[in-house]
Amino acid sequence: TGRTEPASDLYALGATLYFALTASDPQLLTIFDIHLHWQQGISFPPARQSTSQVSAEMEAILANATRVLAKDRYPSARAMLDELRTLQTIQQSTLCPHCQATHCRGCRTPPLPLPAQKPAVVPQRQPQNWSSFRGNATRAGFTTDHLRAPLQAGWSFQTQGPIDGSPIIHNGIVYVSSRDEWLYALEVHQQRELWRYHANAALRSTPTLHGDTLFFGDDHGTMHAVQSIGGAARWRVPLRGKIFASSAAGAGLIISATQGGHVVALTPTSGETIWDHVDSSPFYASPAILSNLVIVANGTGQVKGLDITSGKLEWTFQVPGQVRATPACYDGLTLVATLDGSVTLLNILAGERLWQRSLGIPISASPILTRDYIFAAGQDGALFALSRQDGTPIWATRVPGQLAASPILSGTTLLVINTDGTVLLLDAHSGTIGFQHALGAPVFASPAVYGPWCVIGTRQGSLCLLEGKL
Repeated sequence: TGRTEPASDLYALGATLYFALTASDPQLLTIFDIHLHWQQGISFPPARQSTSQVSAEMEAILANATRVLAKDRYPSARAMLDELRTLQTIQQSTLCPHCQATHCRGCRTPPLPLPAQKPAVVPQRQPQNWSSFRGNATRAGFTTDHLRAPLQAGWSFQTQGPIDGSPIIHNGIVYVSSRDEWLYALEVHQQRELWRYHANAALRSTPTLHGDTLFFGDDHGTMHAVQSIGGAARWRVPLRGKIFASSAAGAGLIISATQGGHVVALTPTSGETIWDHVDSSPFYASPAILSNLVIVANGTGQVKGLDITSGKLEWTFQVPGQVRATPACYDGLTLVATLDGSVTLLNILAGERLWQRSLGIPISASPILTRDYIFAAGQDGALFALSRQDGTPIWATRVPGQLAASPILSGTTLLVINTDGTVLLLDAHSGTIGFQHALGAPVFASPAVYGPWCVIGTRQGSLCLLEGKL
């Protein structure tokens, strides 16, 4: 409201304590996090979702200090202080689920997965390129695999933190990171955990597979390189700024963008920095690679084309509105969607605008760019199909709920997951909804599609496999 009053100071104190206890910066919450919790009158996710070491009493104090409405917060600083003073010295009195000790204060025993359901019958497949968020380094948003309804639930695997990044699948192995600080490797056929790697910081980005190595960043701004077989660490390199975006691999380099405003090219073997492009704004979206160019869009809507070998700035283009969605690149073009609802198609060689269209609805999910069509998902559940040639609308429809996860085009099927965790399959030619399946947990990240399988991570920390018709 633009006012400052004692309740504002209590809010600031509550947010600072929240950050100190959970290591989750409230300023980095997505717009979907904000909307979902504001509907409940609270500003942030419950603190115990981030760490079980926060007691229920402390969680309540943080929530009361940061209520959305000032009148719902503590009436005075003295009232908040009185509640802080009543906290018990020992905050946990229950048995630790990992080590079974009373008053455990930081057990590092790896979390145990929940009992698996009966494994789905999984067909053998020949080795092929890995499938992940946006499919490949161009982030085009479509896959050559054909996912067909109906989708049936297979196994599920439980981590101990929200899954913010997309899983990836390669040769029958699923790799997924979690905010519980672990990267997991699971065998698709039997839902058997092969290994896990501890990063010592929350993981929100999608891992990138290049050769036999997985690359990913963490909340402390460290890039990790881990062997895909066995999970042994190859190297760790600190960068400037938290890393929420997934990396891209091309021209023998690993390209990473950080919240500190850096786009960095690293060597896969040692993590040595080859070039570092410094920007004045943070990067929330992942870089894309096409035609020896790195395409990046910063938070303020500035799109850049960087030479992949040197990091030299080739061109800059300003789109209207802020950017949270990764650009999609295909066939010499890049498509950028913004929070003000605009979609812009650029020629990547010169950074020239071919056309721009306003859809009128904030877009934070990455769009899909194909040879003939464009698909975009608005935050309020609106879906659009446009002509690639000039942006002419082909169809528009609306699905229930809000959309944060980027849609995927699988053959002629558009795969969409709303924030409530409902999986929807739509006909890409008409936008007609043909199939729905409720996971029962919020989903903010895109799934991985691999043949008849669809693997999805949820904000409740579960990894779910759905199997489609062969």
